Amino acid sequence: MRQVAPTLSIPYPLAYQADDPPFVPTALGTRMELRCVIAVIRHGDRTP
Repeated sequence: MRQVAPTLSIPYPLAYQADDPPFVPTALGTRMELRCVIAVIRHGDRTP
């Protein structure tokens, strides 16, 4: 991604933390916790 878009600010990945598993207990059982959200936002110009 850095080669395709070198002007974007892409953070370097953090080291995996083995002592912090992504599993959390819920009322319905153990679920995986969401650790990352990626969004694509399109801004369209609505002026005629």
